[in-house]
Amino acid sequence: MGLALEIPEFHKLIGIPDLPDGYVYEIYGEETSGKTSVALQFIAAAQHNPNAVCVFLDGEHSLSLAHLATHHIDVSRVHLIQPVTLDHAMVVMNAAVRTHIARLVVIDGLNALPTVLELTESLGSYSRRSETAAARLITKSFQGIIGPIWDQQTTIVVLNQVRHKPNFDGTASEFVPGGRLLPILSPLRIRVGSALVRYSNDGAAMDFSTELSVTRNRFRPTQLGFMRTVFPFVAAQN
Repeated sequence: MGLALEIPEFHKLIGIPDLPDGYVYEIYGEETSGKTSVALQFIAAAQHNPNAVCVFLDGEHSLSLAHLATHHIDVSRVHLIQPVTLDHAMVVMNAAVRTHIARLVVIDGLNALPTVLELTESLGSYSRRSETAAARLITKSFQGIIGPIWDQQTTIVVLNQVRHKPNFDGTASEFVPGGRLLPILSPLRIRVGSALVRYSNDGAAMDFSTELSVTRNRFRPTQLGFMRTVFPFVAAQN
């Protein structure tokens, strides 16, 4: 059993009728590109199962249950958690997987959360050691739950923001924070481009269009591509 989004074009793009449970999926893109809106479609798909509970780890502290409700999500079956540190987020993720309290765990804004190490360092001593500690923490946390994710058939969706670092020749290179394991661990990586959300007169989100690029597809290795599609916000079944 997997997550089936009600967008035939999306499943045609990735080459499979649904997203199998028990994996980690990565959605990444620039700031305000629509990553969270795509993740809400995953939650709506998970709620097609009337017993499914979802956990949303909001590292940027930018969401509320009221906002989720405007996207036609049953908030009574969503645990919205806003962790203070990256360590806290990893502990919650670990607990959600091992106790099987959630079918779907969405993690947003890992790069926005400081580690305990950063908080204990003095203000002027910040260095790459803090970034390395964050990457190692994420890698170690995911290494510890690879087995339980499969055993419990829990799906994890990680939203990552693309960053840029300057090169010696004056150009800039893109990179996604979080260490090297996450891109390897995810069988399906989706890059999200610019998004446009349409709202009705009463403030409810109707749909949004966005650009999606499949940059890694272990289910269909030859199925890589690009699309721009409209995601309708469909009310979840109660």
